[in-house]
Amino acid sequence: MLPPPRRRDSLAPAFLAAAVLHVGLFLIATYAGQLVNITLAVLIARYDEAKDEARAKKIYNRAFVVVPAFTVLAWVASILV
Repeated sequence: MLPPPRRRDSLAPAFLAAAVLHVGLFLIATYAGQLVNITLAVLIARYDEAKDEARAKKIYNRAFVVVPAFTVLAWVASILV
């Protein structure tokens, strides 16, 4: 006589689903950071074409802080969710 089949009460499917969700959130956070980067680059180009060098330089200098800070905060938020 054959033994009864084993029950498959594994946590692997739940763990895999959670991992896929976190990867998706991390990618969304990365895309949000890229969107901020592109937006600031367009603003810099727009002010540069309008010969408003002071505003273009101001946005350029702030972009060095804003883009990395926003991206890192978005990554941390995606990990903590």
